[in-house]
Amino acid sequence: MDSIKPGMTRLDLLQVFKPEGRPPTPTTKGLRRGRFVGEDCPYFKIDVEFEPVARPDIGYGLLGFSPEDNRDVILKVSRPYVQLATTNYTFICYSSDRRAFAA
Repeated sequence: MDSIKPGMTRLDLLQVFKPEGRPPTPTTKGLRRGRFVGEDCPYFKIDVEFEPVARPDIGYGLLGFSPEDNRDVILKVSRPYVQLATTNYTFICYSSDRRAFAA
């Protein structure tokens, strides 16, 4: 996990981590931020900021680049941290006529 350094590409990052699932967040400077989880253990996470590369072969997006490309360059990497999974609890509720339903 400590092998990911600024200057590496998104492809290098994807050898060790996978995207958490939510889309990357654009910044005001046109950079992209994303959260990645460990391939072996999804509780280990890092936040990464990328400088996107232009993709003239597929056209430019609104900001002038494709949202994600394996050639995107890593600018900043957070320290790895542990974030446990959140649990959705189901509560059993009762209506006034004592019929149960999940909330």
